[in-house]
Amino acid sequence: WHWWCAERGRVLFLRLRWVRRHRHQWVEEVRNPRRAIPIGIVLSLGIVFLAYFGVSIIETLLWPYYAQNVSAPLPFVFQQVGWPVAKWIISIGALTGLSTSLLGSMFPLPRVLYAMGSDGVIFRFLAVVHPRLKTPLIATALSGIFAGVMAMMFNVEELANMMSIGTLLAYSLVAVSVLMLRYDVSQPADGDRSDALEQKCWQQGIATTLFNLDRLSSPTEATALLVKVLTLILGALFMALTAVLVFAEDYVLSLAPSAVAPLALISLASIFCIVCITRQPVAGTETLSFAVPLVPFIPLFNMFVNLYLMMRLPLATWARFGIWMAIGMLIYFSYGIWNSSQRKASPPILEEANSSESSVDTLDHHASDDAAKDASERTRH
Repeated sequence: WHWWCAERGRVLFLRLRWVRRHRHQWVEEVRNPRRAIPIGIVLSLGIVFLAYFGVSIIETLLWPYYAQNVSAPLPFVFQQVGWPVAKWIISIGALTGLSTSLLGSMFPLPRVLYAMGSDGVIFRFLAVVHPRLKTPLIATALSGIFAGVMAMMFNVEELANMMSIGTLLAYSLVAVSVLMLRYDVSQPADGDRSDALEQKCWQQGIATTLFNLDRLSSPTEATALLVKVLTLILGALFMALTAVLVFAEDYVLSLAPSAVAPLALISLASIFCIVCITRQPVAGTETLSFAVPLVPFIPLFNMFVNLYLMMRLPLATWARFGIWMAIGMLIYFSYGIWNSSQRKASPPILEEANSSESSVDTLDHHASDDAAKDASERTRH
């Protein structure tokens, strides 16, 4: 069971890596990305699912699952059933596919570094385009050197674990984003009406706000903030719940009170938060070409499964991931947050305020000039 959960975390990355790798190209090439990309992702993942599980079913029908060779299952199975020629065909095909995958994996990283460098989130010299090659040469060279150094320092299992934990965290954040956006304010209401609704929501009782007893049909700033707080609380509860399930698994299976009691309390608190979220008004999805169904249950289930698989990864993977995140945070807070294009851009509200203030100053200046002219004319007369 432990091995199965750890392998599922690694396989998740291997199956979804190509989707993350090519979605930037899809956005730029399809005519209607809002509709085509969700359909393409769902259909392609369905085909991959059928291919993987079809091969797995055939493999286990050919040879018992408990007698499989984990390192090279397909060649081993065909050799055991008396068809050793297939072993060489599969090996050559695997090497060809692996080389193609490795070559394709080298293209997205320079592209990501170029985009982040252009935005100023990381060092801007990574976005410099070579005048003759018309490519981000520095980003390409540094990413290739970095990949080679990582391959020399760690083995395949360690690298797969590091990439898996990053992928699981990324998709957990996507699930959180879907959940928060679905309960966010879609269209700003009139100022007076919005303030009245906010004041009404906060002045009512806690039970009325948590369970939406007033039956609000559209989200407000108060309900959106409540969903965000409940989502953060659920994230912490899910982490505690998965930690108990992973690190106290033997005690849970033996129904020890020291493990069952906190498990029950955390589960009840999680159910309470989920019920409160489901009671909140949902933003309209009529203008969306694709909307995730069964919100908030699918995003929350996604969060729970991802956190559970992350907890199943080795402690050394968490240590490496923590170091990697610390380096990223150091670069961001020391450079990116001060040099980003978003920070340097003037917010539209401030621009409008500045323009209105300058207009008022201009009018005051003209009025003072007119008053001075009138005073001088009266003095002359």
